[in-house]
Amino acid sequence: SGFSISHSKCVAIGLNYCVRLSEKLYNLNAKKVQKMRALLDLYGEDLSCEYTNFDIVEKMKLDKKGKGKRANTMDVSYSL
Repeated sequence: SGFSISHSKCVAIGLNYCVRLSEKLYNLNAKKVQKMRALLDLYGEDLSCEYTNFDIVEKMKLDKKGKGKRANTMDVSYSL
């Protein structure tokens, strides 16, 4: 398909990014962070990313579920 990273890995990287963002912006507590990271570890792949935070946000703006020039994120503290 021409893409260098699979969709499932992109989703996992995005979830990892949202956990870090929620931890910093919304003070997601350590227990919830550990729970989410344990779930992401089940994916079994390295979730590090060569892209900068800026690059990720710019790509998020292109998501078909996005609205205009906004990057949609989620506060994962309510989903755990």
